Amino acid sequence: MRSDRQEILFVGAPTGGASRFLLNQAKKRQIRFSLIAFAVLEIAIVIAAFMLEFEIIYLTFAPLIILLYLLLPVMPSVRQQIVPSRVRIDISKGTVHSYTAAFERMHSLGEVERVIDYGEWYHIIFRKSVADPFFVCQKSLLSYGTVEDFEALFEGKLESMPTDR
Repeated sequence: MRSDRQEILFVGAPTGGASRFLLNQAKKRQIRFSLIAFAVLEIAIVIAAFMLEFEIIYLTFAPLIILLYLLLPVMPSVRQQIVPSRVRIDISKGTVHSYTAAFERMHSLGEVERVIDYGEWYHIIFRKSVADPFFVCQKSLLSYGTVEDFEALFEGKLESMPTDR
């Protein structure tokens, strides 16, 4: 049964499966960025080499440094920036906010496409976002509202997933 709460609040840094999910998402973004930077730089180097008659082999060191970046783990400072410290669902305003050390992200409740329940945590997925991983709500971090309130709010959009993630 749904209560008359106007807010659902998760406070604290996710741990366990939710934390691993966030770090995997950060690593995927790091790889995408590095590959795009590598491709752009490599094309520019090849064009410059042909136009200026340089040996291409001497100009490939910068792209190799970018490729080495792919092998690095996600730095602790980056982890703090991507891990939400608070997720607030403001029912009265119809918004969902995710706060990290670096920024705040906000979406409308109407943009929620689905909510995936991984057992110990939820991942809220929005229609217009491209893999926005910042809306992770760990059930043990629920500080205002109840799991029942949360699930009633997203009734019809909840999907259960295996908990081995």
